[in-house]
Amino acid sequence: LVLNNTKLTDAGVKHLTKLPKLTTLRLANTPLTDDCVNDLALLSKLHSLDLKGTKVTEEGAKKLAAALPRTWIRYGDGTVLKPT
Repeated sequence: LVLNNTKLTDAGVKHLTKLPKLTTLRLANTPLTDDCVNDLALLSKLHSLDLKGTKVTEEGAKKLAAALPRTWIRYGDGTVLKPT
């Protein structure tokens, strides 16, 4: 699912949890913050999560990586956390 460059909010991410089979989620350049991390962490089937250009911090990205150990996560200016 590609939602890059949209106005998706942290509250809007809650609706994505109704799509538990998502394997790829691209949310680059959206106004998301660490407030959406707990909801994103529920998407256990994700293999790829792009948060580049959002306000999700390194701490938030690492929390996601711990919750989603099989997921490739890109955040900040393009830093990548690879699956463990």
